[in-house]
Amino acid sequence: MAARKMKIEFGLMNLACRRESAVETQVELKNLCVGQEGKDAHGPTPLKQDPSYCPTCGEVDKDLIVKGHGSGSSWTVLTAEQAAALAEQKVEFGEHTSLKLVAHPAGEFLGATETGGAVYYVWPEPTDVDHYALLTRLIGSHPELAFTGLLSLSTGGRAKLWLLRVRDNVLVLEERVREQAKKPAPVVEGEVNEKLLAMMEGALEAFTEPYDAEGYEDRYETAVKAAVEAGVHVEGDAATVVAKPSDEDLMAKLAALGGK
Repeated sequence: MAARKMKIEFGLMNLACRRESAVETQVELKNLCVGQEGKDAHGPTPLKQDPSYCPTCGEVDKDLIVKGHGSGSSWTVLTAEQAAALAEQKVEFGEHTSLKLVAHPAGEFLGATETGGAVYYVWPEPTDVDHYALLTRLIGSHPELAFTGLLSLSTGGRAKLWLLRVRDNVLVLEERVREQAKKPAPVVEGEVNEKLLAMMEGALEAFTEPYDAEGYEDRYETAVKAAVEAGVHVEGDAATVVAKPSDEDLMAKLAALGGK
């Protein structure tokens, strides 16, 4: 992804910056057809529709399907031995069905990883309420430690790195980005104006205020939910109503289809 422009404002400062993802794109392998005997020759082609269907060759025997990475006309094709070795590692790395916790110094772990996109609340089955309370107390009592582990969220899925912490006496599972998946940080050179820094530190209190969650609320998401709640709900297999935004009769049409 190309770097995008952005600005940062704080006090009297206004910085022009660029931003890009700090995480490497995950490599995904695709099933490819590289041609079949008696068919027209063609370059590596991703299989479409049915997993064994090639747009050029038609149905492809599963023994002739290869694995590869790329897009368009540029592909890297793996040998059968490479694909088999990766399949074994994938199975092994998908066996983390239980989160086996290990405690690490929080500073080391948090400094080496980045926050991922997934966050889950975790609560116990009725038979394990007491053990849950014990673990919650233990983790909550040691903020200097990071309780981490590997866990796959689906059968055969890749194991991800997770941090288990406590919020309001409930365990929270947070995805963390592994160090190996982080791109190298850009090199930024600049000199600090010590007088300006001292002036900013002296004025810092003027730009400090209590945290108010409403100030960061996603108002668009709230508006979307409100619009859906107020919309007309249609049950069953009613035909799709095609209407432009200016069609004033839309609500009547929906109502005629059994809307509420």
